[in-house]
Amino acid sequence: MIEFLFSDVDGVWNDDCYYYLENGSQMRKFSTKDSAGLLLLNACNIQTLILSGDNNNASRERFQSLGVTGFYGIRNKGEFIRNWARDNNISLTNIGYVGNDINDVSVFRLLHMTFAPMNTPDYVKKYVTNVFSEHPQPGDGYFRFVVEKYLESQDMLENAYDHIIEGF
Repeated sequence: MIEFLFSDVDGVWNDDCYYYLENGSQMRKFSTKDSAGLLLLNACNIQTLILSGDNNNASRERFQSLGVTGFYGIRNKGEFIRNWARDNNISLTNIGYVGNDINDVSVFRLLHMTFAPMNTPDYVKKYVTNVFSEHPQPGDGYFRFVVEKYLESQDMLENAYDHIIEGF
């Protein structure tokens, strides 16, 4: 079972598009459906961490508001996770990852529990352990879907939902 789930942002939590306003500022769209994935992981004592190659305020603000630790502007994500795991005395087998593109390959090759959406390029998909044939679009509940599928595979989903419902 994993204890930590790292996730990319673009193409996982959003639709992999940047929106520019006339004043030059950048916007991204995030779905509140995906936030429920964080509740499920928290109910199972699995920590979520963001690992993004991009370094923008929209993502930082979104995940800060959700209480999720993020690492931004990371060029070599595989090296980052290897060093993070070593520095925190965590086995790589206890870490999962959700990503979708070429800058995630170093992580996909490093870890044994990885996820990517169907629209991931084939040259990247070959390194991913879990690509579901049907799922919500990234930015419309994909992250939550991945979390539910993982917890279901560990026979933890129903208990996680029960724990969340009891807290409301």
